[in-house]
Amino acid sequence: MSSNDIDDYYFTQRHPSEINTNARGDEYAKQVKQALNYCEANGCNPDVEAALRQEYRPFQMKMPGTLREQTYMMAVASGPEIASVLMLLGIDILDAIDDQLLSLPSPSYQNPWQGEILSITIEHDTVMYRVWGGDAAQTGKWLTPIRPSTQAEARSLLALPPNNSAIYISEVHVPAGTRIQIGVAAPNFGQPGGAVQVELIDRIPTSAFGPGEPLPRALLPRP
Repeated sequence: MSSNDIDDYYFTQRHPSEINTNARGDEYAKQVKQALNYCEANGCNPDVEAALRQEYRPFQMKMPGTLREQTYMMAVASGPEIASVLMLLGIDILDAIDDQLLSLPSPSYQNPWQGEILSITIEHDTVMYRVWGGDAAQTGKWLTPIRPSTQAEARSLLALPPNNSAIYISEVHVPAGTRIQIGVAAPNFGQPGGAVQVELIDRIPTSAFGPGEPLPRALLPRP
């Protein structure tokens, strides 16, 4: 699939009434997808849009498409943690791929990521966690969807910088529609990383960050 074909498939709009019902295979799927593009951009009767989505669904995994193939392979290559977190966030991976999850370039500063980065939009209000303390404020753009058990675990697996004492943890209520990057923390600051982390692309209200709770230094030994 050439770049022009990809643009035609993912971005061209076609009114639902213009679908050629005699078309077959890839051509028919492309016309249905273009009609969905039209509905998403301009609005359609909900019943019409639902019917289009139902019609398009069987073609999703069979569609030839560099974007879809690359994104699927990216999710697989990122390891089971990413797929698990997408499920945790209530995101249908097939729908997310079809909505063009993109691998973003590594930042020019010290790279906080290892492996691929997924750029997604949260579809439902979602609880995540922020570890903070010392010079690290209660609010900020770095979160994790999986609550660490101890300060040591948070510092190690999230590869926190030395100025984050990891004394506190806050629940963060990320509203639906928020754009995020999600991936695996790279080794940094002498820590191995390896946990799933989230970077907020959109600002969220300060009120979304809950009060800080003390994070245990270490797990208590069993009696």
